Amino acid sequence: MKKVVLLLIICGILSGKLSGQITINHNDMPSAGDTLRYSLTTNPQQYNFIETGEDFLWDFSNLIHQLQGLEEYELVSSINFLMALLFFGTNSIATSSLGDLPLDNFDIELDGVYSVYLNSISQYSQLGFFALIEGFGLPLKYSENHIIYKFPLNYNDQDTTSFFGQTNFGDTLSLTREGYRINEVDGWGNIITPYGEFETLRLKSIIYESDSLFLESFGEPFVVKRTTAQYSWLAKNEKIPILEVSYTAFEASPDNPVLRIKYRDIYRDPSEAAPLADFAADITEAEPGEEIQFINLSTPGHDINTYTWSFSPDNVIFHEDTGYENAEPRVSFTEEGTYSVMLVAINQTGKDTLLREDYITVSESQVSAEFPEIDTDSPSAYFINRGDILVIEKLQGVSFLRIYDLSGRLVQQIHALNENNLHVNFSGQDTGIYLINFYYSNRTTLPVTLKVIKP
Repeated sequence: MKKVVLLLIICGILSGKLSGQITINHNDMPSAGDTLRYSLTTNPQQYNFIETGEDFLWDFSNLIHQLQGLEEYELVSSINFLMALLFFGTNSIATSSLGDLPLDNFDIELDGVYSVYLNSISQYSQLGFFALIEGFGLPLKYSENHIIYKFPLNYNDQDTTSFFGQTNFGDTLSLTREGYRINEVDGWGNIITPYGEFETLRLKSIIYESDSLFLESFGEPFVVKRTTAQYSWLAKNEKIPILEVSYTAFEASPDNPVLRIKYRDIYRDPSEAAPLADFAADITEAEPGEEIQFINLSTPGHDINTYTWSFSPDNVIFHEDTGYENAEPRVSFTEEGTYSVMLVAINQTGKDTLLREDYITVSESQVSAEFPEIDTDSPSAYFINRGDILVIEKLQGVSFLRIYDLSGRLVQQIHALNENNLHVNFSGQDTGIYLINFYYSNRTTLPVTLKVIKP
């Protein structure tokens, strides 16, 4: 009798262990025809995404979406047959990834950029990218594929893979991407998100990447290096991670990693989205009494959010019947100095605050005797269409401009400025801070620099 009881206990333990520790295989990956919805958010609850363990419960049920998107997977051959036939194979799949390659950061009209993947019984790999320009495909195919998962994937599995790809676009432009990934399945259990509760494997990945972009007219290549610590919670039959949290640190600013939280989700009404406060000003340098227009870039929208503005110090006058609680106030400052601006966005789902310290500088105009012909009305820039379009104004005397992100990567260079105003397509760029350098044809000093924030 004791042997029977002991056998039942052992079977029960093994049964529980086997049911808890799932195995991820090729059937759990995306395939052609999949349309997978996800949500993006910040970390309002200050969750600890790093902790892990065996038979662990990760409860992220209070995550509140701020933006949503779709990952749509197609056969490469259905997007561009030659890309499949000559480079990636007819079984490869692709999804739009505009912004993942620095090609779209130059003045090149792109029809699309796609990440290419191949799913097999033994692994799920990225084969590279391709861009479409007027229907013509330009590939970057890895000579060493970027293996994202090796199958079967189980608890305690570890692997390392390197990847390398290089391509030339004529004689003037070349791009190299290389790096390596270290994977470790460091936990198993259950995860709860707004999407539901799932048995899961937790995968920790460290990804080292380097992009080197050479443009003949610039002489020296632009190199961007970054390290990403990525935590993914994988479940059966869900195609993409239930939750993926990434901390990306660029070599130029290693102590300020960019946090990205993405989770599998269903369609959510925009009115249910938590607020994400964001704003810009049409000018950030002004004289006392000069009017400044604040552009409110918060999501999900002004019909859903309410706002409160504050200024420090509060030497401010409102114009055109606006005030502290208007969506887009118009103000002037009465005294010289540096001013911080704070915006609080509130709706029925939550609250978000954005503080831009020392954002506005107010001083009396100092006209240079050396360059009296330069218009002292400085350029201004702000985003419209939820960050898809960058509007740049007051370009008198500017011969060309360059836009950089905070890592020092050149996003775009524009020559032959014949217009006073400019609209730049920014739909493929990540959210964050960008720097615009304005170069004047009749000025020998350093360029004028302006900071803008993409929502």
